[in-house]
Parts: sequence; structure tokens; C-alpha cells
Amino acid sequence: MSQLKNILLIFGVLLLFSCAKKKEEVRVPEDKIEIYLTKKELFKENCILLKNYKPFIDSLKTVFPKLEIEKDFFRILHLHQIDTISKIKSYKGNFHFFKSDLQKSPIVFDHEIISFNLKTSELEIDSIANNKLRKMIVIDNGQYGQQFVITYNEDIILKGYFINSFTSVYLNWHVIPVSYYEPPKDDKIISKKLKISNDWTYIDSIIPEITSKKAFIEALRETNRLIE
Repeated sequence: MSQLKNILLIFGVLLLFSCAKKKEEVRVPEDKIEIYLTKKELFKENCILLKNYKPFIDSLKTVFPKLEIEKDFFRILHLHQIDTISKIKSYKGNFHFFKSDLQKSPIVFDHEIISFNLKTSELEIDSIANNKLRKMIVIDNGQYGQQFVITYNEDIILKGYFINSFTSVYLNWHVIPVSYYEPPKDDKIISKKLKISNDWTYIDSIIPEITSKKAFIEALRETNRLIE
């Protein structure tokens, strides 16, 4: 009888170990950090781009009847947003969105993200991801900011703007500058370090430090990509 109990005990331990192993194997593929672009430009609640705010456009036309508003005020109209309730103008910054606002496929996949250095705020990606971002900056809205969202297992952990590193705009949120220029021996570049920066913000703006983004930091730590 005691021998039978021992056999059942061993069998039970092996069964528990097998279940735990299967559970772990199921979880691993889900641990993905990915970067998505938004389908269109998004803003805070009640905010719209200044170029779409008719009262402001009409006032410009009244004051400057001989100017081509869209052409001569292009930079202002495309960089500023306005709260339609408070009528306060500001540079583009934080934005609200739903998952349906994101493009179907990520521009940077999990396997293309190498590491993040907490001290330098540098996100290291491989050369394939870097080349995709360089092309995006040239083709899309790199000069005035292309919105991105970083997810971890589909949960939002960080959002911000990709911009052309040579632009001189103000964006009141996290920014990742991307250079479309690389040295001639581009095929020799294995990876690229991109700084998550607040350097493009307006002087009076207060942007949360990247170290305060706990979900972002923990996701990198859990996937063994955080350099502290």
C-alpha cells in the first residue's frame, strides 16, 4: 500500500511539473514589445490641428487678405493644435487614441528591439528596423512628427513622436529623432541606438521623465532588454 502511495505521489509531482512547464511555454511567445504608427494624426480630447480650426483661418484671411494662408502659414498651421473649448493654442503633444487607431502591423517588431539603456535613454534596434524608420521619416510626416505607440503584449506602455533629426520643431511629448542619412557603408551597421528625448519640447513644457514610465521600464526588464 505504501508503495502505491509513493507511486501516486511521484506521478502527482511529475504532473504538476509538466503543467507548470506547459504554462511557461505558452506565456513566452506572448511577451512582445512592438512599435506601431497611428493611422492618422491624433490629439487630446477637444483639440484639433490649427489648420482645421475655421475661426482662426478666417481671422488670418481678414488680417492678411493678400497672403496664401495655407502656404505662408504652413508651419504654424501644422505644428499647433487648439483646444476648441478653452481656445488655448499649444504645440502638438500628448494624444488620446483607441487600438483601432493604430496601423494593423507594427513598424518595429519584437525581435528587432535589442535593448534600452536607462541611463542614456537610448533604444537600440537592429538595422532592418532602423531602415524602415528612415524610409518612413522621408515618405511620411517626419518633419512635423509621426505618432507612435509602443505596446507590451498589446498593452500600451509608451507613446510619442518619430521626427526627422534635422528638423527644428517643438513637440510637447516624448520624441525619437531618426536620421535619414547614414554613412555609405550602411550594410555594415548591425544596430542603431535611438534616444528617447525631451529636447524638442517647448521651454515651458513639463514632460514626464522616461524613468517615470513604470510599465515601459518593467516590460524591458521582464524581456531582459533593460540596461540599468
